[in-house]
Amino acid sequence: MEKLEKIKQLYQLKKEVEKSDHFVLQNQINEVIKKVYDDQYVISFVGHFSSGKSSLINHLFNEQILPSSPVPTTSNTAQIVSNENSFIRVNLENQTYTIVESYEEIKRLNTLNHSIEAIEIHRSTPFPINTIIQDTPGVDATFKNHEHSTLKYLLISDVVFYTVEYNHIHSEKNFEQLKLLNEMGVKVYLIVNQIDKHNENELSFDHFHNEIIQNLNRYQIDIEGLYYSTIYSSIHNQFEQIKSLIHDLANNRTGYNVYFDRITNYIEARHIDFLNDRLNKILSALDIEASQFEATYNTHKNNQKIFNEQSILADENNEQLLNDEVKQTLKNAYLMPFELREKIHKMLESFTPQFKVHGLFNKAQKKKQIQDELCLSVLSHLNTLVDKEVNFQLSQYFKKFEKYLNNVPEIIDYKANQQDLVDVMVEQTTITKDYVLVYSDKLKQHIEHLIRNYMRIYIQKFIKMINMSKINNQCDNGDEDLFTDYLNLKQLHHSISTHNFEHYYIHVDESIDKLIGRKEVTLTIEEPTKKSYEKKTKETESQMDYSLAHIKESITLFDKIPYFQSMVQSLKNDISRIENNITKIVVFGAFSAGKSALINALLKERLLTSSPNPTTAAITEIHFGNQHYVTFKTQDEILFDLNQMANASETSIETWLNLHLKMKDKLDSAHKNYIEAIEKHYNKYKQHLILGDRIEITQDEIHKYSADDAHAAFVHKIEIGSLNPFIKNTIIIDSPGTGSTNSRHTKETTEIIADSDLLIYVSYYNHVFTEKDKAFLSYLNQVEIINENSQSFYIINAVDLRKDESELQLVVNYLESELLKLQINDDIYPVSSKLALEQEEPYFERFKNAVDHFVNELSQKQKIEQLYLKNGRMIQQANDMVSHFSEFKLQLDARNQQYQQWRENGLFHSSLKVNVLNTLLKYFNEQLVYLHDKMKIQLFDVIKAEVNTSQKVEEIKPQFISAVKEKLSEDLILMIPRLNKYFVNLVNESNVILNKELIQNELFTDIEFNHHIINNSLVNLDSMLKELNNMKLPKITSKMLLSDKHHQILIDQIHTEALSSIDQSIEVFKNELTDIINNEINIIDVFIKNCEQDIYSEMQQMEQNKVDASVISQIQTILNQL
Repeated sequence: MEKLEKIKQLYQLKKEVEKSDHFVLQNQINEVIKKVYDDQYVISFVGHFSSGKSSLINHLFNEQILPSSPVPTTSNTAQIVSNENSFIRVNLENQTYTIVESYEEIKRLNTLNHSIEAIEIHRSTPFPINTIIQDTPGVDATFKNHEHSTLKYLLISDVVFYTVEYNHIHSEKNFEQLKLLNEMGVKVYLIVNQIDKHNENELSFDHFHNEIIQNLNRYQIDIEGLYYSTIYSSIHNQFEQIKSLIHDLANNRTGYNVYFDRITNYIEARHIDFLNDRLNKILSALDIEASQFEATYNTHKNNQKIFNEQSILADENNEQLLNDEVKQTLKNAYLMPFELREKIHKMLESFTPQFKVHGLFNKAQKKKQIQDELCLSVLSHLNTLVDKEVNFQLSQYFKKFEKYLNNVPEIIDYKANQQDLVDVMVEQTTITKDYVLVYSDKLKQHIEHLIRNYMRIYIQKFIKMINMSKINNQCDNGDEDLFTDYLNLKQLHHSISTHNFEHYYIHVDESIDKLIGRKEVTLTIEEPTKKSYEKKTKETESQMDYSLAHIKESITLFDKIPYFQSMVQSLKNDISRIENNITKIVVFGAFSAGKSALINALLKERLLTSSPNPTTAAITEIHFGNQHYVTFKTQDEILFDLNQMANASETSIETWLNLHLKMKDKLDSAHKNYIEAIEKHYNKYKQHLILGDRIEITQDEIHKYSADDAHAAFVHKIEIGSLNPFIKNTIIIDSPGTGSTNSRHTKETTEIIADSDLLIYVSYYNHVFTEKDKAFLSYLNQVEIINENSQSFYIINAVDLRKDESELQLVVNYLESELLKLQINDDIYPVSSKLALEQEEPYFERFKNAVDHFVNELSQKQKIEQLYLKNGRMIQQANDMVSHFSEFKLQLDARNQQYQQWRENGLFHSSLKVNVLNTLLKYFNEQLVYLHDKMKIQLFDVIKAEVNTSQKVEEIKPQFISAVKEKLSEDLILMIPRLNKYFVNLVNESNVILNKELIQNELFTDIEFNHHIINNSLVNLDSMLKELNNMKLPKITSKMLLSDKHHQILIDQIHTEALSSIDQSIEVFKNELTDIINNEINIIDVFIKNCEQDIYSEMQQMEQNKVDASVISQIQTILNQL
C-alpha cells in the first residue's frame, strides 16, 4: 500500500473516532499518522520510572542528551530523531508545539511536569535517517498523564526495550506491562539495568537469573531476548551487545513492514472495545439487555408522550399552558401568503373613492356587489388557510387529550367573517403595496386575537371535562440522554465494524500540521520553586517537657483525703500505664525498599536478612529478650488460601493437593510460590498446623522461617529476641512487602499496620513512589489506619545513590508533593541504611533521633496530657473547695441529688442499644446497595479481562470465577472494619453528653466504648462466597469469542449470571453478618452493666467522703505544699 493511501486510511479512521469522545485514541492516531507521514522507524525504551532508561539512552549516544533523575522526570516522551537538520520541538497538549533553542532548556522543561506530551530532538545520529530512539514516561509513575502518554507512544514502536531496575524486576507491574506488549504484538527485549548493584555474597547471579526466567514463564510472556546492563563496570554487563543489537534493528528496520496492518487492527479493536464499553454501561444504567433495547426504547417514547400529556393537564397552570400552545400555533401559522395579499389588494381598491363601476344606473349597488364578491374571495382563501394552519393543528393537539376527558369536546372550527375584513380598514384614496402589507398585518393580528378569544372559551370548557382520576403523571425522564447516546453509539459501532467510514470522501491535506490539527505556539518557561525538605517535627522536646514527679507528689498528698480517693486512683492507674508502656513500631513499604536494612541500621547489627528478592515472606517481630519463636498458621487458614486460589471448596489440604496439584501451572501465577511450598513441606509441618503452634527456635533457624517462602508459607509470625538496648521498651515489626508477585505479602502487611503506635513507610531512592505505594496508602487512609491522629515517618532509603544534594532535594520534594495529594503531611527522612551500618551517617542519625524522641516522649504525649488535665482538675477542685466552702456544700447536695436520680432512672438512655442497632443495620444495608451498584459496573471490566481470545477456552470459567471471588472478597473484607468503626463511633457519640455530666458531678469512670461488634473469626467468607462456585455461565466457544456479535451477547449473558450469583453471595453475607450483629449487640448491655456498676460504686464512695472544716484545713495545707 502506498504511503498516501495509508495516510488517507488513517485519516478516515481518525475522523470516525472523532465522532465519539474517545480522546485517548484520537491522540494515538495522530502519532501513528506522524510516523507513517515521516516514514519513521521507532525503537522505544519503556519501564518503571528510575529504571535508568534515560541514562542508557545517553550512554548509547555517548552524550548527556536526556535528563535522568530518581523521580519520574520523563513526564513526557522524549524522542531523539535521526535527521539532517537540527532543531528541538516540544509537543504540548491540545495538538500545539513550540521550538526551543538548547539542550539545557529541554532538560529544565523535562523535569517540570508541564503539560508537555513529547519532546523531539532532531539531530544527526549514528542511525539511519528517520530512526527514532524513544524514551517514554515511567509505567509506574504517579503523574496522571504518564501511562496514557506511554501507551500513546508505544503504538508507534516497532521494537520495545522494556527496562527494569535491578531491585524491582519482580514487581507485578512489570509482568502486567510485558503481557500488554505481547498482546499488542510488539517485539520486546527485556533489560535488567543497574546490574552493578548485584552482590554475589547475598544472592548468586545464576539464582537471580533463573528467578526472572521462572516468572516470565509463569506469566507466559514471550520476549526476544534478556539482557543485563549498567553504565558502570560489572562482569555481567551486556551493554555493548545491546548497543550492537539496536544498530542492527535500525539498519534492517526489523518489523517495520508488518506495522501498518498491526496498528490499524489494534486501533479499530480498541475503538470497538471503547464503544462496547459505553454501550454496556448504558445498558447497565438502563438495567436491560441489548436485545431489549428497541422494545424498551419504544416503551420509553410512549411513556414519555403520555407523561408530557398528563403533565400539562395535571399542572395547576394548565389553562395557561394550553393557551400558550394556541399562541405558538398562531405564531407558526402562515396566514398571509402572496396570493392572498393580491386578493386583498383588489378588495381594498374596491373600497376607495376612485373605484369606478361601469353603467349609468345603480352604481352604488353594483359597487357594493363587487365589494362583497371580492370580500368573499378573500374570506374563502383566508378561512381555508385558518382551517389548515390553525383549526387542524389545534384539533390534532387537543385530540390527544380526549382519553383523559369525560366527554368529547366540540370541534374547533373558527371562521372569519366579512365584518372582520372591514373592521381593520382605514379609508385610502389610493391603495399602495405598503398599505396592503400594513393592512394584511393588521388583519392577521385581528384574526389571531379573535382566535385566541375563541380558544380561551374553548379551553375553559375543555378543562372542566378533564377526569383527573385518569391521570397518573409519574414518569422517569432521566433516561432520555441514555437512549439518545445509545443510538448514536450504535451508529458509530456499525460504521467502524463494517468499515463504512472508508467509503466517505475525505480531503487529505498534504501538511502534517493540518492532518493532525497541530499548530505552533510560544511557550513560557518558569523556574520551579525550591523547597526545603527540612521540616519541623510535629512536636519539639521543649513542647514535650513533661515531668511525672510533680503529679506523683500531688497524688501522695491527696491520697490522704478520702474525698479525693476516686480521682487519685484514676491518676495512679494512668501513671502505671505510662511507666509500663511498650511502643509498637511497624516498618512497611514496597518490597526490596530496604525495610530489613533500615531495622538493622537502627539496631546497629545485622539481625535481619537483606536481598533484592522479596525476602520478608512472614511477619517478623523483634522484642527485648534472647528467645526466638515461630507461630504457625492453622490448617484452616492454609486451606482457605488454597481454595481461593483454585476456586475450590475442599475440606482438607490433602484432598486439595490430590485434586488440584496437577492444575498448578494453570493457576494464577502470583500463587504458585505458595502452592509449591505447601506441596513440598506440608507433611513436615502438619503437626504444628492443627492448632497453629508457637514453638521456640534457634538463632540459626531465623533466616529459614523469616526469609524463605518455602518455609515461611507456613508461618504466621516469627518473633526474634534481642538484648539490643534500643528495643528495651519497643517492639519492631518487619512486615511483608507490598507490591511483589507474592499476593500474601500485601494482605498480611495491611493486617499488622492497624495495631501500631508508629508507622515507618520505607521507599527506595531510585524508585521513590509508585502506583502500588499510592494505592496501598490510599487504602490505609480509607480504613482510617493513617489519619491526622496517627504518627508516621516516611523514609527515602539508599540516598547514598544520589548524585548530589540538589538531586536529593528533588526526590524529597517529589515524595512530599505526592503524599500531600493523599492528605499525608508527616515527616520525611532521607537515609542510607547501608552507610549507617558501617559508620555514623548524619541523615540516618536525624531519623534515629526522631524515633527515639517518639518512643521516649511523643508516644506518651496523649497519656501524659490526659494525666495533667486530670491532676489539674483535682487541684482546681481543691482550690474551689477552700475558697468557696459554703457554695461547695450546696454543690455537694445538688451532686448527691443527681446521683439519686441516676440510681432511680439509670445512667444510659434506655433506647441506646435499639437506636445503635437500627442505625448500624441501616448503614450496613446502604453499604451493600453501594457494593451491588459498584460490582454491577466493574463486573464488565472483570469480564473483559478474563473472557477474551487471549485465554484458553477451558480456562476462562475457573479463572473468571476466581477473579470475581477475589474482587468481591476484597470489598467484603474491607466492609468489616468499616462497620466496626461505625459501630464504636455510634455508641460513643450517644454517650457524649453523659460523659460530660459524669465529670461535672465528680465521677471519672471511663465510659469510652471500644469493642468491635464483628469479630473476624466469626466471618467465614469462604462459605459465604460458595455460591459463586456454582455460577451458571453460558457455554463459551472460540467462535463466540471471535465474533463481535456473539461475544457481546456472551458478555451480556455472563454479566447477568455473574451478577445474580454475586447478589446471592451478598445476600448470604448480609444475612450472616446481620445475625452476628443481632447476636453481638448485647455487648452494649454488658458494657452498660459494667459501667453502671463502676459508676454506682464510685458514687457511693464519693457520698461517703464527708467534707467539714477539718478536711478543708487539710486541703489548704496540701495546696500550700504544692
